[in-house]
Amino acid sequence: METMGKKVLILGAGTDQRQMYIAARDMGFTVIGVDKNPQAYSRDLADRFLNCSIVAYNEIIDALGSEVPDCIVSPAADITSMVLYDLCEYYNLEYKPSLSSSRASADKNYFLDLASNNGVKTPLHYKISEPNDLLFYARKIGYPVIIKPLDGQGSKGVSFVDNDSALKDAFQEALAYSIGGKAVIEEYISGVHYSAEWFRENGKTVFGVVSEKINSGAPYFGITQHLIPAPLSKNLNLEVKRTLDLLCDLFEIEGGPVNFDFILANENEIYLIEMGTRLAGNGMPELVKRSFGIDTYTMNLQIVTNQPVNELKKVNFKEFSALRLINADSDGIFSGISGLEELKKHPAFADIQIFKNPGNPVRAITRSAHKVGLVIMSHPDLAILREGLSLGENIIKVAVK
Repeated sequence: METMGKKVLILGAGTDQRQMYIAARDMGFTVIGVDKNPQAYSRDLADRFLNCSIVAYNEIIDALGSEVPDCIVSPAADITSMVLYDLCEYYNLEYKPSLSSSRASADKNYFLDLASNNGVKTPLHYKISEPNDLLFYARKIGYPVIIKPLDGQGSKGVSFVDNDSALKDAFQEALAYSIGGKAVIEEYISGVHYSAEWFRENGKTVFGVVSEKINSGAPYFGITQHLIPAPLSKNLNLEVKRTLDLLCDLFEIEGGPVNFDFILANENEIYLIEMGTRLAGNGMPELVKRSFGIDTYTMNLQIVTNQPVNELKKVNFKEFSALRLINADSDGIFSGISGLEELKKHPAFADIQIFKNPGNPVRAITRSAHKVGLVIMSHPDLAILREGLSLGENIIKVAVK
């Protein structure tokens, strides 16, 4: 195996990174994990664990010492994009993301500016660093608006604002999750939310899938459900592909995974929201594997080590698949989940993953990181799959003390 004995540095060791650790170990890598949480969920799968922040460039280098990674990956973590770029440069790795794509992943305003300047529809938007600018730009855009961290991820610090009095608190919430202390205020686009998992090799798209998303709605917009492949018309699928390929070329994405978020307004208007040069989180790779038979974690590792992407030989649509996050309705102490036995009898039920134990603290959903677990559904018949998702939404309840 070409990867046997090679060292992979994985930025992050939470629930969204665990399958990357498993894939790397299965491929024969020596796995070096990085996470500021000394009890990180996936720490047990690392051959070596660096207990430091995934955005602490100098700390990571100091902790590695004389050990040099052969490749670096950061699934489900936009905030690491510039650190990932800088580390690849520092160690002069064979695979390096482009500076433009790394910056676009870390700076939402930069992404929106460059995309809109090249003919791609985006929300009207402005970068905000001073609270005195809030009212001016909010009224220039027109309510409602979205305020979010310039460099945030996972719906952290995102707020829906529909009046002057809520601006200041929303701005402070955004800054609390911004590494650089800046926010973006943007036009609220009403429509259906989607994400796209795109893979590039030698400057060409070699695989792509679009997910239909459901979020928790205002004011936080935490993602609660994914369904793939999204049921789009043939013409819309072609337009999405054209738009995303244009963006990949624009941001010089030669290889590796890239994730896009967009909104479909008025049934056929595609508005790009943000991008990340990494694998999606929240179980998306598992859905891709169920629907198309390929392991995107393995494919990511094959691309960053310049191996043939053997996973592409397995692509064959099998069935629709979806996941729904299991969330608590209020903060408290987790004591159990009801409704699971009934849901397991549904023909679309596939799997369930629980990330909390009785006695653990849980929080009401304001972002996807607060999930208690997730349910996986899959079926060749989209109507039956949707029926199963609806049943789960109605009967799954998290008991909180």
